[in-house]
Amino acid sequence: MHTIGSATLVEGGGVEAADEASAEKADAMGCHGRHLRDLGSRSGWRATSVVGGMPTTIASESGGLYPWPPIGMCLNLSEVSVSEIEIPVRYYKDYPGGYDYGYEQLSLPLEQSTFLLVDVDGTAPNATTQEFIAPALAAARQAKMRVAYVHNDLRLVADPGNIVGEFWGKTKYADDSNVLDYWRDLGDDYRPQYLEEVTPGPGEPNFPKWIWSGFHDTFLDQHLRSWGTRTLFVVGYSRRACLHYTCAEAVGRNYRVILLRDCSNPPGTIEFPDTLDESLPEGGWINRITLRNFEHLIGYTTTAQEFIDASGNLK
Repeated sequence: MHTIGSATLVEGGGVEAADEASAEKADAMGCHGRHLRDLGSRSGWRATSVVGGMPTTIASESGGLYPWPPIGMCLNLSEVSVSEIEIPVRYYKDYPGGYDYGYEQLSLPLEQSTFLLVDVDGTAPNATTQEFIAPALAAARQAKMRVAYVHNDLRLVADPGNIVGEFWGKTKYADDSNVLDYWRDLGDDYRPQYLEEVTPGPGEPNFPKWIWSGFHDTFLDQHLRSWGTRTLFVVGYSRRACLHYTCAEAVGRNYRVILLRDCSNPPGTIEFPDTLDESLPEGGWINRITLRNFEHLIGYTTTAQEFIDASGNLK
């Protein structure tokens, strides 16, 4: 139980005035007095943090977090919508009698969802980014879903003894070039550049990473947990490297992952000469196996259009 100004926050999140005098003081608090009464009338709402006798954060029944307004500012809890996105998903059933795709429709709280873009920087024309990722991002923004980015910045570890520089010099360059030389030459003023359609907007954090996973040695996890995120809708590159490892580590941190499968590497890309296979819908065995592995081990998938439709028809 917490005393909040002229009222008391009781177990479960309700608010009651201690006496008639306290009720009058609540009225004198203006917006804050009304907020306290609203909070008490909304079943399932609760204060999650109380500092100096006043709540700083409140949570809805589904777990979404909202900042408590400072004195002098108004927030009508009755106008705070608790929307759900109903998204069709696909996964792969890896057991005898299964060995086929499963399909479901999930109803997920919008306030617990974040649209995560992995390594979509670069200014060269890109059909997947412009025709699939950009419209999905626009739909997420229109639905007021939270948006976050991660991008590569190997300047963070461009040191002489870095094993990535040693090994990639053997696997990616015929002349034993060191991939870290490129990053060392960028200088302190480097900022990732984006196509206009997918440029990070105001309030959309962009976390630098030095290796594949967007969670490794970054503050992405802290940011997501601070906002109560439980579900990640993920797009970007590459399905065999950064996108894959980011999603795998997300599951390891107990996030539900939904990959927009056409918002990543298109058929026939990320292949080696001996893995290309035009007879496969994925265009090759790398794409086929990485997607199959994802859909039976890491998370659900959907499509850009299914996400766009669901975002435009919130419940």
